[in-house]
Amino acid sequence: MHPCSLLLALCLLLHTRFVFTRRESDSDDGLKRSSQADLPRLSIRSIDSPHIRQGSKSPFTRSWSVDAPASSHLKLEQLVLSLPGRVYVNQTKSLESAKLQKQSLAHIIIQSDSDILSQIDLETLHHHHSGLRLECDLLYNQNITTTILLHDPSQLVKLALLAPNEFAVIGQNVLRNNDSIALVTNGGGNLILDIPTTQLSAQSVTLTSIGRGNLNVRAASIQTKRITLLTTGNGNITFLTHSFVCEQLYASSAANGSTQVKTGKLSISNIEIQSSGAGNINLWAKWSQKCQYESLSITSSSTIDTASVSCQEGNVIVSGDGVAMINVVDNLRARILNGGKILYVKRPKQMEGEATQLQKYEVNTLLGWNLNESVPRRTFRGEWMAVCLVGVVVVMVRYRKRFIYERIQN
Repeated sequence: MHPCSLLLALCLLLHTRFVFTRRESDSDDGLKRSSQADLPRLSIRSIDSPHIRQGSKSPFTRSWSVDAPASSHLKLEQLVLSLPGRVYVNQTKSLESAKLQKQSLAHIIIQSDSDILSQIDLETLHHHHSGLRLECDLLYNQNITTTILLHDPSQLVKLALLAPNEFAVIGQNVLRNNDSIALVTNGGGNLILDIPTTQLSAQSVTLTSIGRGNLNVRAASIQTKRITLLTTGNGNITFLTHSFVCEQLYASSAANGSTQVKTGKLSISNIEIQSSGAGNINLWAKWSQKCQYESLSITSSSTIDTASVSCQEGNVIVSGDGVAMINVVDNLRARILNGGKILYVKRPKQMEGEATQLQKYEVNTLLGWNLNESVPRRTFRGEWMAVCLVGVVVVMVRYRKRFIYERIQN
């Protein structure tokens, strides 16, 4: 066979293989797209909400219903809120839930004093967890109030706040997931979980503060295998509970944001805390069961305080002007680089490295912090000034003749 014929046959064979492979990949992509299109999805429809009383309606009100196909098992697992104003996430009453359709998962009610509801976008999410995103491009608060009523909140996994709003409040019985719970705030808003009479129970709990947003949690008791507290901006995380049961605690501060955990009774196995910014991390407990191991690392001028929690072993590294306050009982490995201090309550039985004893240590009381103080309260100073000004004008117009004095003639 001629070499040119052989080369031509080889090129024809490679071209045929390429076309066949491309068609096969295109068919696979088509099957994937068709299979994704066939997957059940959440749907959003505009409704007239029965949850708003006529007397309390704002001038502009809209409401939607989040539904799932009747044959599917979809749940509302995540909420991503990018809205200005005030946001309330609650559970509907049992009597109201019984009257609603079975495929309805939630009601969304948005009220405003101005006609800006057309700028609000609602989008369903189906990436990792089925969920819902509410977004508005407004940069300033237009007196918007958003109420989200969950009919069955037992599957809610993640709630993210991504806007500089006033605050978002999560009510009772909203987070009841036994697997994992994540709360995220990104911006200047405050995300508040206030369940003072309820136990928060999950396999893992993650609290993340990004930017200037604050994240406040108050619960009667916390029970989880792992809790993660992350601050990457100027926002703070505050955690208040009467009873705290946890196997692993991980806290990290990468900027100026601080983390405070206060509890009356603590039972924990492992503690790992890292600080690379100016934010402080404090773990305060009135009473604590002895933990097994703690690892503290400071590479900045911040302070880590775990002195109220006694641990059997500890590994502490401070490289900067930071201060670590600890209460290691048995074995302590301490290392200081470029200044900084490592202070212990009582001298451990075995100590490797350099550390000094605290002269005096007092645990801050739980009564020193009130979650209600962190909830921004709307002031009506401008409205009252306008009302007073209008009242003065009305009085002057109504009784203007009494203010006119006739000229006295001699």
